[in-house]
Amino acid sequence: MVTEPAAEQRCHLGLWLRGEGYRRYANNPMLYEDLLGRHDSLHRLAREAKACHDLGDAQGVLQKISDLGRENRSLMALLQQTLP
Repeated sequence: MVTEPAAEQRCHLGLWLRGEGYRRYANNPMLYEDLLGRHDSLHRLAREAKACHDLGDAQGVLQKISDLGRENRSLMALLQQTLP
C-alpha cells in the first residue's frame, strides 16, 4: 500500500528507480535525485493525506490531494522529458 512505511522502495516505480532508473540516470546525479525526491514526496503526501483522513480533517485531505496531483504532474513531466 502506498501509505505504508518505506512503500516508496517497494512500489513499481520505486523498484525501477533503484534498478533500471539508477543505471540510466546515475551519471546525472541532479536528475536522479530529483526523480527520487519527487517520487518519495508522493508517498509522503499520501501518508499525510491518510493521517488527515484518520483525524477527520476533510480540509487537510483535500489540500494533500491537491498537493499530490501537482507533485504527480511534475514527476510525470520530468519522466517524459528524460525517457527515450
